[in-house]
Amino acid sequence: MPYYFRLPVITDLTIEQQAALNEPRAIAVNGSPGTGKSVVCLWRHIQNHSMQRRKSLLLTYTKSLEKYLKSSALDENKEAANHVNRTYWWTYHFGNNVYEEIIIDEAQDVEESKYNKIRNLTPMVSYSADDNQSVFINKGTSEAELRNLFQNNILYTLQENFRNTKEIVQFVKSLFPTRIINSGITQGPKPTLFTTG
Repeated sequence: MPYYFRLPVITDLTIEQQAALNEPRAIAVNGSPGTGKSVVCLWRHIQNHSMQRRKSLLLTYTKSLEKYLKSSALDENKEAANHVNRTYWWTYHFGNNVYEEIIIDEAQDVEESKYNKIRNLTPMVSYSADDNQSVFINKGTSEAELRNLFQNNILYTLQENFRNTKEIVQFVKSLFPTRIINSGITQGPKPTLFTTG
């Protein structure tokens, strides 16, 4: 699965993103695709290492996202880049390392049983999740289940969509009127619908 990830400069983060980033307690970040959940997780991880707040580990689900998160972290802090991994791979191979915070991006894709192991290895688990972005339906852990597992996490819901233009978002909303889809922030080309067969 290809993935493109661009880390914005920290001063470009929204007020919501900054609040989640600077929260001293464990966080739970949600929002629709393109709202910057991965950006918040990565900047939190980088700041943990750069500011020596705590030793943290950043975990994500796919190999391609792991690669881009590592590469983006490397531009900011080599130590942070050395502590980025894939959730499943890490829990099978390095599950005995102790961290002060483990941050899990794409947490909805991880089975609940993995969280029991992770919780035993750190006093603080932060995560980002979006049920609508589940890779395998009914295999991972829903946002509701995550909130139940990590009841003390402070919830931050991100609103601004950076991935899609307003026109694309409006088109998708017309197709899925019951879904909550955050608005895009830039103008762009109108979507073209092609029908075949």
